[in-house]
Amino acid sequence: MEELEYKQDVISSRVGCLGGSDARQLAATASLGSVPKGFQKRLAVCKGLVEQDNITTPAMRLGDEVENAIYAHLAMNDPRWESNPRWESKKYSRENVTLLCHPDMVFKDEENKVLRIYETKATKYSILETKQTYKAQIFVENIIGKELASSWGGGWKVKTFLVHYSTEGLNLDEPFVFEPSRLNVSEMRFNVPVFDIARAMDIVNDYLGRLDFWAEDASYDSNLLPTKVQAQFNEIAVCMREIKEREDKVKEFKNKIKDYFIAKGIKKVSCNDFSFTLVAESTTSTVDYKKMFEDEIASKHPTKARKLERKYSKESKRSAYVVIKTKENTNN
Repeated sequence: MEELEYKQDVISSRVGCLGGSDARQLAATASLGSVPKGFQKRLAVCKGLVEQDNITTPAMRLGDEVENAIYAHLAMNDPRWESNPRWESKKYSRENVTLLCHPDMVFKDEENKVLRIYETKATKYSILETKQTYKAQIFVENIIGKELASSWGGGWKVKTFLVHYSTEGLNLDEPFVFEPSRLNVSEMRFNVPVFDIARAMDIVNDYLGRLDFWAEDASYDSNLLPTKVQAQFNEIAVCMREIKEREDKVKEFKNKIKDYFIAKGIKKVSCNDFSFTLVAESTTSTVDYKKMFEDEIASKHPTKARKLERKYSKESKRSAYVVIKTKENTNN
């Protein structure tokens, strides 16, 4: 297998093309009716405005090794196996962008008129979770495969498979040793479309037609997160909304009970589980040192003020933290 050749083709196709690895973002685009923020950099790469970061992780290297090992075994027994062919869609490509895919392994059975597509995923997650994560990608490969097969004449069938290689318990830093027991092959059937490819490509095409500048934005659309992670974000968002509703309810009650305490002359109500105490209205005096400095020193003696600021300034390091904000429900 010419590994370097097909990898270079995948890299070169980033400009002007979208592939199977972009399928989840395309699915989110079709669902939202617009391009998510997390997809905008990829489209800027597609337009040629910025370069794609080339990142290789131990998990990605392992995935390549698993794929190569499986293909080498299959091709040795039957030369009809093909690795990472470049398939372009005529139906779904648009003026500003081409839709293509590079399926991991393909077997064209001309005798039985069956095109088999295999997508390999080496992951620690279960088969069910892996299917959910990559179903959009495999769906795109299935659709483009059907488009290709239809050009060969009638009677062709397309079957698409997930090749799942479990990495649970593996040390990714150790040399790779292929273990057949970790392998599972299961067919992916799409009785209904995973998403509207034509709608997604139309939206992307319009976006690219208007795109002439792009700047880095660190925000990320939750629709592009893995399903399992997205569910955890949504769960916390629900908790935060419930907390806000409870805090509002407590605040409303405290205002009501304050008026009741004042009207009835009550200072405190308590039991084993709670106590409510009325704090009487009061006045406190403080010194606004910042305003005093500005009025009495900075405005009258600016040079002295700058020296004092340098002398008494100090740096404080703040640890990173996460701010959670929930959107108000506008349907009420």
